[in-house]
Amino acid sequence: MNRKPSQGHQRERGVSRRADRGSKERPPAAIEFSAEERLLLRDWCAARGCDLDEASIRRLASFRHLLIDWNARTNLTSVTGPREILIKHFLDSLAILPWLPEDAPVLDIGTGAGFPGMVLKLARLSQPVALAEATGKKIGFLEHARR
Repeated sequence: MNRKPSQGHQRERGVSRRADRGSKERPPAAIEFSAEERLLLRDWCAARGCDLDEASIRRLASFRHLLIDWNARTNLTSVTGPREILIKHFLDSLAILPWLPEDAPVLDIGTGAGFPGMVLKLARLSQPVALAEATGKKIGFLEHARR
């Protein structure tokens, strides 16, 4: 005997699926860097000759917040922790800044979630930067972040 599942059964399954998805979501991270992260960023950059102004630090903090938010829904990067993002993505991206002339155009091919190109642009707005990426979900993220 072929029977269709009842409406109640379908709703039950839908609820349990949503509950499973909900348990994997991370709480939103703070938009600002913590005092410790701010000190780490400033000291690291100062030691390498790439001092960041307050506006650049705020832009980087906002970008990290956006990255964490999007990464919870769409896998953009395997590095997901706020401090890990600062160290493994931001500091790594900023490492070339002291040797990069301000008027030198940068082409970041295969930028992924914006490393290093977006970080360089946020740190130095005057830097001409072009990002190239083939993955649609990452392009969507970068277009949203650009706004």
